[in-house]
Amino acid sequence: TAIKAQRQRRSRLMQAMGFATMMAIFSLMIHSFTDFNLQIYANAVTYIVILALPFIVSQPLEKAKAR
Repeated sequence: TAIKAQRQRRSRLMQAMGFATMMAIFSLMIHSFTDFNLQIYANAVTYIVILALPFIVSQPLEKAKAR
């Protein structure tokens, strides 16, 4: 979804948000291979928020206002 947001959105800010969330997801995945950081609730909630960001960024503004 983050890659989809990077390709479909015309706004540079939304493209950057897609890239940033993709890098955050990859960095947490790499860190999780060596440490059990997602067992801490604050880290798990932060990861869930990071996972939700690409879905928010990929939606056009018109659809977001209609909801």
